[in-house]
Amino acid sequence: MKPNICLSLRAYAKLILHASKFSQRSVCGVVLGSEENGRVYVEDAIPLFHQGLGLSPMLNAALIQVDEYCQSNDLQIVGYYQANELLDNALPDAIACRVADEIQEKFAHASLLMVDNQKVSVSTDDRREGIQTSRWKVAYSRAFVEYAGRRPVLGSDRLASPA
Repeated sequence: MKPNICLSLRAYAKLILHASKFSQRSVCGVVLGSEENGRVYVEDAIPLFHQGLGLSPMLNAALIQVDEYCQSNDLQIVGYYQANELLDNALPDAIACRVADEIQEKFAHASLLMVDNQKVSVSTDDRREGIQTSRWKVAYSRAFVEYAGRRPVLGSDRLASPA
């Protein structure tokens, strides 16, 4: 069964605002939520960095702290988001894929959300376009591009093929 993902307004706003505030830099963070009846509910987003995304010791420390927060609030890390610094680049880099893989080891239906900077606007235009990479393939695109790894993560017609 392919799980649906429901992204709360709070989570969506946090990741878009993080990308907007530091629009000249790459930003990243994790999304938190839970899985219930085959549906992943993303309730919150935790911004992590807006420079030096590849700093492993800092990333590991941040993920440990977020994991402790999750345990005390009955949540889990259900995905990773990243916005690249270039306007026309919504492709996940090696760091994004590596972090998403680590999250997927703990949560099978993990999502990799890539903010598509060209689609971040006040427009209500609902353009759905896709791109793919060798390992993570696009599942859905609006103001963010969500990648599905080994398993599709959205219950819509824009699901990616399993890798």
